[in-house]
Amino acid sequence: MQEGVAARGGDWAGLKVRVGVHTGPASGGVIGRRKFAFDLWGDTVNVASRLEQHGLPGQIHISAQTWDHIKDEFSCERRGQTALRGKGDVETYLVIGRLATAHKMPARAEPAAT
Repeated sequence: MQEGVAARGGDWAGLKVRVGVHTGPASGGVIGRRKFAFDLWGDTVNVASRLEQHGLPGQIHISAQTWDHIKDEFSCERRGQTALRGKGDVETYLVIGRLATAHKMPARAEPAAT
């Protein structure tokens, strides 16, 4: 998402994307009887939402649990303790970018024209 906005000048129609990411268990399922929608529930989703709310425009705000999973591939800046509603003070980080030594993910293939 961040790359897509940046490719359109970084401020696409006034849009500034904030992203919150937390790692942990979550439940998901389809809801609805006439119009179906897929939804996720759980504490992990709630923490990610609160990280997004406390994030900065154009930044990815992550929890210490997520940082522990990505620290060898991404450069992160410690943001310190962030007070999240219902969770108290939580250690958080901002993702700066991929480390030069990290294995790069393959580019996403574009759909074939029909």
